[in-house]
Amino acid sequence: MPCNSEVLMSRLLAIVVAATFVFATSSSAEARIVPKKSIAGIRIGVKRAKVIERLGQPSSIDTCPGCGAGPGVRNGKLLRYKHKKIEVLLIRRRVAEISTTSWHQRTAAGIGRGSKRARVEAKYGQCHGGGSYQCFLGKTPENDGDRYTGVLFNQHNRVVRVAVGRFDADADEFCYLFGCG
Repeated sequence: MPCNSEVLMSRLLAIVVAATFVFATSSSAEARIVPKKSIAGIRIGVKRAKVIERLGQPSSIDTCPGCGAGPGVRNGKLLRYKHKKIEVLLIRRRVAEISTTSWHQRTAAGIGRGSKRARVEAKYGQCHGGGSYQCFLGKTPENDGDRYTGVLFNQHNRVVRVAVGRFDADADEFCYLFGCG
């Protein structure tokens, strides 16, 4: 029969292994880009309160002058989380777009900041729309409610920003991700 210290040590080791697994699982769930759905657990369409519950208070809140400026629509609000490198665009008090420049946020295929364009296209198909430095993964959104995943590349064809959102024909939210003019 093992002595009590051996039993205690084996139980302690089991607890440490279990806690490590739980921590690793929760961290990877937060550090996830789900194309056309969410970034860091923030889903398109949720209310501001849910964003704050998940990410905490933002570093800053700005009015986004070119966002949500369609007929009868007030400007959008941009919640910035500098330490997490996440920005959340609210239009009509709901998440319209989430974007990240974080090195830690990745898709299940491992795509995120720093990924090469060739690897992005190998995993998700040829980029569409936007020009040489930006593109949509999959079909370019055209109709209200279409969801998108946008990727912004630098001059070396590496990802610098990833965004997921919902297209609103009345709101020029693409100006935020891709710039306008």
